Parts: sequence; structure tokens; C-alpha cells
Amino acid sequence: MRVPMMHLDADIAYAAGPGWQAVELPYKDADLAMRLIVPADDQAPDALLAPDLLAAVTRSLAPVYVRLAMPRFDYGSHIDLVPPMKALGLRTVFEAGADLGGIRPGLRIDGAVQRATITVDEWGTEAAAATGLMSLTSWRPPPTVAVSADVPFAFAITHPPTGVPLFAGIVGDPSDTTGGRQQPPR
Repeated sequence: MRVPMMHLDADIAYAAGPGWQAVELPYKDADLAMRLIVPADDQAPDALLAPDLLAAVTRSLAPVYVRLAMPRFDYGSHIDLVPPMKALGLRTVFEAGADLGGIRPGLRIDGAVQRATITVDEWGTEAAAATGLMSLTSWRPPPTVAVSADVPFAFAITHPPTGVPLFAGIVGDPSDTTGGRQQPPR
């Protein structure tokens, strides 16, 4: 697959395991980072967001000089929160006789949705309404590890001290750089 790529040669956190490679790109002036997890041998990326694998990435990350090639991507999701809210027992707030305290008589919730967007390009990452920029420029010797996200891959914006992912998704078609939204994982 021919994919237009952005390139970075830098000393960054890197990890590898059976069937995957991962890098962590820290955001400047923020306690957040983007992790890219690339499968080996054209494997499907779905399993790359499994909690056990994300924990293995967190445990294994170590600084290495990396030559990274990754596509620009634009990811979005739209999730109807009503079914999971009802499954958790929040049924009455959606009914006509809902009691929502002192807000207003006769008020009920008709819908609840979550929308998230992440755009990654040369200028950084824009996630929902937050923007982070990478600060990774310096001269170093030639890279010792190469990571190329020219196949479907997973990503997560994480809190590195805890390894907790705040946003996660799969780029199913790295060649789609036209601004078309990628699909959330199923």
C-alpha cells in the first residue's frame, strides 16, 4: 500500500513484542503522549488495543533512536450513550415522568451522545478541543530502529505515568489522508 508519510528521526520511547512495535510521542508541556502500535506481518490491528497488550507496551517502553514513518490521519467517532446508560440502570431520566430535581418540571433527557475527533498532522494532534504539539527536534546519529505505520495500526493518547488511555482507535486505511473520518474500533 502506498501511503504519504510524515517522518521523524528521534530518540523516543519504543517497545516491541510478539507481532507488534510501538512508539510513544510525548506532547510538549503536557503529561500526555500519543502511542502508535503497529502490527507485524499485515496482521489486523484490532487486538492491539487489548488491555493486556497496552499494559505490555507501558511496561516495555524504553528510549531508542527511532526512524518513524506515519501517515496523517483524521479519526472521529459518534456514540449514542442512551443504551449503555439504560443498561446501567439510568432509565427514569429518559421517561416522561422523570424527576430531574429543581431544574424544570416535565424535563427529561431525550438523548445523550459522545463525539470525539482526533487529527494528526505535521503540526501536532488536535483531540476534541485540546491541541498538543510534539517537541522532538535535535541532531542524533542514524536511527537504530525503524517503525513504519503504512499498514492498519492502532493509536492511543495516554497518560504515561499511569498508562491509562484517554482516546484510542484504529486507522484501518493509512492511505486515507483526504480528511475522511476513520471508523472507531468495534
